[in-house]
Amino acid sequence: MADVAWHLDSADVDGYDPCATLSWIVFSIEGGTASSPSQIALFHRGEYLGPATERAYGFWPDVVRIGDGEIEVTYTWPRPDESNAEASGRSVVRFAWQDGEVHRTGDLPPS
Repeated sequence: MADVAWHLDSADVDGYDPCATLSWIVFSIEGGTASSPSQIALFHRGEYLGPATERAYGFWPDVVRIGDGEIEVTYTWPRPDESNAEASGRSVVRFAWQDGEVHRTGDLPPS
């Protein structure tokens, strides 16, 4: 991924709130397709914390706010013998601001 740039102009900034305990922006890669990697950037009261996960996962994640300091992310991925168009795998992960840092619960997509 080192030779691929994140597409900043098409970033989804709807989840960003500089006043929220935890907020997010989702980025995809330039020239990507529906199954191309995307990454979620996390913020605490407008301060950038880093990516939600070390690895960028394919497909656009579904991110919803659970509360001021908690979000839920649903990742999509293809199960064995499925094409990207048939991808039916789902992983639900929660990110919560607790004790001055982000805590993750749930299972990430398989590598």
